[in-house]
Amino acid sequence: MKLKDNNYHWVLKESTPFQLDKDKNMITHFNVYTVLNPYHSDRTLPLIGEAWDNEFRNELWTLELAKYRFASRPFFLSRSQKLIVEVINENPKFTNAQIAKYLGKGKNTVDTQNKQILEKAKKSFPHRGFSTVKNLVEFLNDIGYFNEGFGSLASKVW
Repeated sequence: MKLKDNNYHWVLKESTPFQLDKDKNMITHFNVYTVLNPYHSDRTLPLIGEAWDNEFRNELWTLELAKYRFASRPFFLSRSQKLIVEVINENPKFTNAQIAKYLGKGKNTVDTQNKQILEKAKKSFPHRGFSTVKNLVEFLNDIGYFNEGFGSLASKVW
């Protein structure tokens, strides 16, 4: 969504219909979006979900659905953590040692950041049960996390 100030403020990732009318128009739906407000390449991007009923946000449904899809806070990664998930997305067969070498970090640093990334994912997506950061990256890819239309952060850094 680009507003009058020419800044992008949010990007719709997914919209899931709950109820359709007889003409197949969506009456109730669940939106997943990321807030940019305004977009900066070094800023982390949250994922937020909301339920809508007849074009109005339904607070009760939103809170209930958030229990199963999102935690009380959105999914945020630090710049360094975001670089790691982008490297994994672009090079899914890389080991932590290869990721560390690619980023010019120590392997222990990448191991620690991967643990932190998984902890954040478990809090933001409690019912997904990610066992590895690669599983998380597959999910993020499925929901369009890497397709912001602004290019990869990793490609801007290199």
